[in-house]
Amino acid sequence: MSEAWKNAERIAATALGGMRNQRGADFSARMPDVSHPLFTVEVKYRKVLPRLLRLGLEQAQRYDGTKPPLLVVRERYQRGALVVLRLGDFVDLFGPLREP
Repeated sequence: MSEAWKNAERIAATALGGMRNQRGADFSARMPDVSHPLFTVEVKYRKVLPRLLRLGLEQAQRYDGTKPPLLVVRERYQRGALVVLRLGDFVDLFGPLREP
């Protein structure tokens, strides 16, 4: 198995100011991928993400390249919506988040 998913978790933990939880055979059964004082962080790594996410962020970026693109997605019959931001943009906006 590739170590890429562990690296994705490490990168997210470092960028957000959290700590990656190391697990043995307990893959995500009892704790999130990253411990953080403000968020419950789960990291997903895939070779290919849905095109909708990439294309939506690219479209938002084309409108105004001086602002970070933000994508709001909602599934039919879903309560609420999801916000998608690039990790680097999130950290640029909010910094590594620490407990207040």
